[in-house]
Amino acid sequence: MLCKQITSFEVFKLIETYEENIDGDKVKVFISIKDGDAHTITIGNNAVSKKSGIQFYVDEHVSLQLDKFDFIMDGLVPTLELREGEELVIPEETEREKEIKRLKKELEQLENAE
Repeated sequence: MLCKQITSFEVFKLIETYEENIDGDKVKVFISIKDGDAHTITIGNNAVSKKSGIQFYVDEHVSLQLDKFDFIMDGLVPTLELREGEELVIPEETEREKEIKRLKKELEQLENAE
């Protein structure tokens, strides 16, 4: 897998948070809230919190680099902003990896069609 690095200025509009993990390719992030502030961060789709907080999903490469971001609430929408001077590494799939991903998805669809 190839990688590309981009700076905080370039990445600002590229970071997305998602409400759902429909295709199963996102990673859950849960930020617990204590006394009105972010208290702890739990990352992983199998993690379950018994605390109140904010849950959203991000791409896997973002979940592995959350320490480079500031968490900001834009109304009721969670936003991640890359800190000044940080660089986000974005993996680029090779043609072979894209084809494997496509075939796996096709196989899953075929298995579920029966």
